[in-house]
Amino acid sequence: VGPLDIYVDGGLALIGLGFGETSGELRFASGDHQFAVVPSGTAPDASLVAGSITLRAGRELYATLVGTADAASVGLFLIDDRPLDAGRARFRVINGSLDSSLVPAFAGGAALTEPLGFGDASEYAQIDAGIYDLDFLDEASREAVVSLTGAEFAEGTANDILIVGQAANGTLATIVETRPVEV
Repeated sequence: VGPLDIYVDGGLALIGLGFGETSGELRFASGDHQFAVVPSGTAPDASLVAGSITLRAGRELYATLVGTADAASVGLFLIDDRPLDAGRARFRVINGSLDSSLVPAFAGGAALTEPLGFGDASEYAQIDAGIYDLDFLDEASREAVVSLTGAEFAEGTANDILIVGQAANGTLATIVETRPVEV
């Protein structure tokens, strides 16, 4: 699928978002909202995925479009924006790969979580701020299917690592979204 447009409550909220791109921050009032994700330039009734979401006041979420054009879904993931101790960062992993059950691990190290199926997110983990290499292992073989090298988790940040694409066609990739939090 090429670029996508996103409608919220019947109005065009984002235009031309491509695979692996992020929108940055959007703010909406708390309450119920209708959304539709469509190929760019088409109307909301041509949606790949559509539905309703309920937003609560004072909460920040990542909304992710995952899956394939034939099996698209939207995941909502609450951001942990609680303060961190000095010198610390936090991260979690979200598996947006429809055909992979993945095990996050530090490169060459032990698993960090239980396997994550499609649409699953790990709990946030606090770590010392620094630069890390991560591998995402196939659950069955425990072989790395995608890696993230040189990921900087700076002091006072909450980092979400989204795995996208498909193992079957070799398109697995990582997207890292970083948000500052109070130290």
